[in-house]
Amino acid sequence: MFSDIEEVKDIENFISEAINDEGVLKDEASIGLRDVRRQKQNINANIKEKFDELISNKKYAKMLFRKE
Repeated sequence: MFSDIEEVKDIENFISEAINDEGVLKDEASIGLRDVRRQKQNINANIKEKFDELISNKKYAKMLFRKE
């Protein structure tokens, strides 16, 4: 019976290390998850950078914001 309690505590610790207070899986929960989230952040940053470049280019900005 004592070993059952220890197993439950181990499971509880494992879960609390993997999930934050808001119920979201932490990046540290797995190396794969951390890597995927980093890749997503990098992709989002690249998209934003390209979009900013596009709208700051006068040639394209005129086409994008032209009123007809």
